[in-house]
Amino acid sequence: MKVLHIFAMLFVICSGTAGLFPGLAAAQPDPPFGDISNSFAKDEIIDLYERGIVTGTGNHTFDPKKPIARAEFIALLMRMFGMQPVNAAVPAFSDVPANAWYYGWVYAALHLNIANGTGEDTASPLNPITRQEAAALIARALKQEGAQPANDNLPFADADDISGWAKPLVASIRQFDLMSGDESGFRPHDPITREETAAVLSRILRYPRLKTQFDRESGSMLQIGWQYNEPAEQFIRRAEQSNLDVISPRWFFLDRNEWFRDETDQTLYAWAKQSGMEIWAMLGNRSDAELTHDMLSDDERRAALVRTVADRVQSYGLDGINVDFENVAPADRTGMTAFIRELADALHALQATLSVNVSPDLGSDWTAAFDYQALGEAADYIVLMGYDEHWNGAPSAGSVSSLPWLRQGIETLLGNVPAGKTILALPFYTRDWALQPEGAKATDMTLEGQNEWMQATRAKPVWNSTLGQYVAGYKVGSVEHRLWLEDGRSLSAKSAMASEYGIAGFAYWHVGGESPDIWASLKNAERYALFGFGE
Repeated sequence: MKVLHIFAMLFVICSGTAGLFPGLAAAQPDPPFGDISNSFAKDEIIDLYERGIVTGTGNHTFDPKKPIARAEFIALLMRMFGMQPVNAAVPAFSDVPANAWYYGWVYAALHLNIANGTGEDTASPLNPITRQEAAALIARALKQEGAQPANDNLPFADADDISGWAKPLVASIRQFDLMSGDESGFRPHDPITREETAAVLSRILRYPRLKTQFDRESGSMLQIGWQYNEPAEQFIRRAEQSNLDVISPRWFFLDRNEWFRDETDQTLYAWAKQSGMEIWAMLGNRSDAELTHDMLSDDERRAALVRTVADRVQSYGLDGINVDFENVAPADRTGMTAFIRELADALHALQATLSVNVSPDLGSDWTAAFDYQALGEAADYIVLMGYDEHWNGAPSAGSVSSLPWLRQGIETLLGNVPAGKTILALPFYTRDWALQPEGAKATDMTLEGQNEWMQATRAKPVWNSTLGQYVAGYKVGSVEHRLWLEDGRSLSAKSAMASEYGIAGFAYWHVGGESPDIWASLKNAERYALFGFGE
């Protein structure tokens, strides 16, 4: 099982902004703080100090008895897990200012479904966090929510005072021996103090069953970005700010006049080679069913295309090919399978990778040409295009990619293709639906365009936990408009769901459609998926 490697952890338990971002402190032979000699957590505080995890509040003090705020506690968990702050473009809370130091940490935790709000649109970031609330956050962070504790009979004298929603979470944490009570009981509604927080943090890092999760090196999932109608220079700037390790530029096409068209961009090619980015050049059919049929149904033409593509891979030193044939006639199913098999043989002889894009199998003519099992056996990867649940021109308005629809598509594909060969493609776009009497009409939007629209209309997004995304609306004259938003939170939910199946990685359509904030959310989701405390 792959697990997360923790990079530099920089949690600071303090009450002010200035104390949250100090440099890592160097270990000293003497106690680092002058006010911890009588603290029950003295050893833990020193341990965390020597690990570079905690610092004091200034003047050689730690203030061990002082309560810790919700935002500070959330920042603790996120930093301990090696997460990045998320500058979320779609805000959920009215009491988390965009310029607050804790904004990115609150949204990092929200997007991982570790910390939710305290009300409909509030997070109460500056309120002291209670012991039962702290236990709940830890339990969720350790993926224990929903787990059945071995013993949920809490032995605390004040067990009846623990809120019903918190009891199973407190029980889960107790079985790890991370939080216990004292002669007064668990004290669920008391604020957790700085010394108590330090004790819990140290126990998490030292507990044998948990320690291995933090100490092992993490693995890596493939991260592929498609280029689409974007100049090389702009695409490069986007890619350099991303999590990508593979790019798939639209370079090769079937063509009616030239039969095969090569649109390789030398600027992008040179940058990728210099930066160490893999290139899986896309081979597309521009959705031309007739031209595709002419190639797939003719053995000689099919073989000629395989030779031409293989020649380009060898002469350019490409790492792979990504086949994107859409609108393929059902009658070409046999030819499509034969082409992929032949192309796979040619590319594998060159030690190059072959990936094939497919839509979710809904039993329609749109996917009838694709023998998923046979394609999965031949190609190295099958890329599930997890979008266009409701397409432009669909009979009804709806999400581009809702969570239940996407799960169904993945599970259906995994019935034919191994998880280790499966890549999920996520959307960097959405649609603005005008709900007109004669029918819904859609306008495609990038995520940046969506976010600009949110600011301009001041629409209030509402999170739909079933769909796994925000829904928002506005009105132009008498016409209602509705959007099913894609953002860091919705994409993280999709990533987390797909990671449950052990898939090989993710692809994104398309680079240039994203807003910059989503990369931190997606990176966090990938890292967090590697933790498996219940296994």
